[in-house]
Amino acid sequence: MKRSKRKTIMAGAALLTALGLWQLGGGAIIAAKAALAPVLVKSAWEESLKTGKPLKPWSWADTHPVAKLSLPDKGITHYVLAGDNMRALAFGPVMAEVSGTPIVFGHRDTHFAFLEHIEDGDILTFKTLDGAEESFRLTRAWVAHKDALSVPQESVEQILLVSCYPFRSVGETDRRIIMQAIKI
Repeated sequence: MKRSKRKTIMAGAALLTALGLWQLGGGAIIAAKAALAPVLVKSAWEESLKTGKPLKPWSWADTHPVAKLSLPDKGITHYVLAGDNMRALAFGPVMAEVSGTPIVFGHRDTHFAFLEHIEDGDILTFKTLDGAEESFRLTRAWVAHKDALSVPQESVEQILLVSCYPFRSVGETDRRIIMQAIKI
């Protein structure tokens, strides 16, 4: 093999190795962020409860924790982030409010994967930054097109949990599962 051909092959192999390492490094950074974000969000939540003031989990965050959502019987706890800006959804469930009803959105394959395993009658607790903690009973679930989401008009306080549907599917979906919980 000629020396110049060998150099070309070696340069190509080095380039492919560098690209592979770059891709692995990018994946490692995403994994590290995914592991660190919940720790920072929880810390910001706990500090916000102490001070009574919303605290960002990191300095450049455009959100902050506003609630703690738990299903005590199932050992599930998530810190809910403020805003309907869906960028925050990568770091945890997010909350919007429509007509006084909190609506909590979460990814079906991460934070809200547990929705697949909860049933009518399960109890969830919802604690807000003012320290108030209330219990809700899951009463029903239904599937709707993403463009046809609506808030049921109830005479009692409610929370809606919303995620993409079906669970464990790959890719985009235009359906959403909505789970309604009524205050008890």
